[in-house]
Amino acid sequence: MIATALIVAGCSTTSSGSGNQDDGKTALESSLSRIQATEQTTRYVEFANTALYREVTGSGYSWTWGSLDGWGASVAGPYSGQLPSVLGVDLTEAEILVSIGESPHAVMLIGGGQKEDDVASSAADSGWNGDEVLATDGNPSQPLTSYVRQVRALDADAVLGEVEADLSVIDSERASLIDDPVIADLVDCLGDVVVAMVASRNYFPGTPPVAAGVRYDPDRPDEPVSVVCVQTVLAGDATVIAAAMEDALSTGQHPRSERPYTRYFDNPTVTVVDEGGTTVQMVARNTAEAYASTILHMTQAHTLPGFAESS
Repeated sequence: MIATALIVAGCSTTSSGSGNQDDGKTALESSLSRIQATEQTTRYVEFANTALYREVTGSGYSWTWGSLDGWGASVAGPYSGQLPSVLGVDLTEAEILVSIGESPHAVMLIGGGQKEDDVASSAADSGWNGDEVLATDGNPSQPLTSYVRQVRALDADAVLGEVEADLSVIDSERASLIDDPVIADLVDCLGDVVVAMVASRNYFPGTPPVAAGVRYDPDRPDEPVSVVCVQTVLAGDATVIAAAMEDALSTGQHPRSERPYTRYFDNPTVTVVDEGGTTVQMVARNTAEAYASTILHMTQAHTLPGFAESS
């Protein structure tokens, strides 16, 4: 049944280690509090708690969780492996990765694990020039310049940007993404996640703001937990979407694979979670047939159970 209540357990933290912050915020909340809310940054956020991801996957490759590898690093594109040698940036040492906005304005925050002097000197040696922000023109002999045109070394962090990106949105004194009511609501609904995407401000034309994430349950480490949150304007819209999701999860099928959604998700719950009754939350444990990233791909492809049909 669809319940209209605040599900405290659904939005609380479930993971250990770096997923929980000393200030009580999740890693996602803390990361977004460092990013200025602008027209560009509020449209799309891609996040990875890489410290927790390493804890989850262990020393070797994990089939269950491996599909999340590289999440949060979309600004660097397929050449992220060149970052250490070209720009002195090592994603394997980062605590968090956040890619914000859309091309050509996208920005990427590599939080933690970096060495400011190494980033600055490596970028300069590779042809990125400037003072606080180092920049380069496109260089056919260096494929990484097709994605990363700007670099900023920031203590133990690094900031990368595309050609029209504004790198000053990181650690700005102005209102942050977590101060944006739409994003704050979606992030609170997601809870403590290993990875997440938050799409608002008409990123998906014709649909309300939506967020998706994957949680880690230490009691059942081989079963990722998928979360979807949809924010509507009216409580009646939320009820319609919740009902459509609930029905699709039990009787519907994926429109492309034509497999029942029950092949991907086990024991799903659909709830209207906020006091105003405008945010729909779906929480489901993945089956063995689903990748950890399945819910993210469904969100990006508009194939979420019941949501595309009702939005």
